[in-house]
Amino acid sequence: YRAAVNEQQQLSNIEVLHGSVAVSGASKQRLIMAGYGTQITQGEAPIPAKKLLPPPAMKPIQGPIHSINQILSWPSIKGAREYRIEVSTEPQFNTLVWQQISAHSRVPLPDLPDGQYYARIRGVDQLGLEGENHVTALDLDARPQPPIQLLPADNKSIRGTAPQLQWTESEEADYYRLEIATDSAFQNLILDRDDIQGSRFDTSALPLPGQYFWRLTSITSEGEIGPIGMQRNWQGKPIPKQT
Repeated sequence: YRAAVNEQQQLSNIEVLHGSVAVSGASKQRLIMAGYGTQITQGEAPIPAKKLLPPPAMKPIQGPIHSINQILSWPSIKGAREYRIEVSTEPQFNTLVWQQISAHSRVPLPDLPDGQYYARIRGVDQLGLEGENHVTALDLDARPQPPIQLLPADNKSIRGTAPQLQWTESEEADYYRLEIATDSAFQNLILDRDDIQGSRFDTSALPLPGQYFWRLTSITSEGEIGPIGMQRNWQGKPIPKQT
């Protein structure tokens, strides 16, 4: 069971998750069964047992999470005024690495090191009684982060010249893998290099006309490869002939 004391309001909440708990107050005792809770105000009897909110009907998260501050969301629970979210490195939740109360059924995950985590989510009702838990596994694999592509603008048409690709430099990366393809699925690669340094690349060797798709991946000096960055494209066109 869980017990929480609000000293300012001089009340306590008891939430029973397994078995049963006898709760006393003002010379009156109530037996609270699993799945129910009660509230005790100082000097008063416990309120009648109230059914705890059900766990969020959240779907398992498939695959690794590649984005820092990824949004974690779940269906709203009827009767919930807010939600408690807890993150731990172990399914028993003996030690929490992060927790937060949210008034919405979504929350951005904290900026944590890559690794295996577990998130525990439960609704909180109008009395402050916390409901049953939903636990989901999280596989964070967001580092090193890919750089942000700057130029050319996505889907830009460029006439008569080849653009210089530009991006932000990542503090976590020592090299970049640059892929350029003629298709959005990157099946037809015309350039694939994993030794790019700096934040620019000259595309003048590419033929005109042509449509090109490009993306970047960060690589550390130890060889750790991050998630693939966003896909962008440009279209190279010849200068129109004068008539």
